[in-house]
Amino acid sequence: MKKKLTKTGNSQALIIPPAFLDLLKIDKDTELEVTVENGKIVAFPVKFDWNNVPEEDEELTPEEIAGMKQGEEDIKAGRVVDADEVWERLGL
Repeated sequence: MKKKLTKTGNSQALIIPPAFLDLLKIDKDTELEVTVENGKIVAFPVKFDWNNVPEEDEELTPEEIAGMKQGEEDIKAGRVVDADEVWERLGL
């Protein structure tokens, strides 16, 4: 997905699609860690507790949760994963 920045006051903002926010269970109140790694902007929830994701959650399958956990591990290890691989892991 290609996006352009949007002017917000004296800054520029990247608008995150609602589907991404829903998938990651984040909202405007979620604190994100934002870094630059290997020329890429990386953002993820600061304290996401994978043990708190209910198994019976109808929106996330166990496979999707496992894919998200793997993605978090990739980020922490500094591995770069492209968007197509993320979508494939999530089965989307």
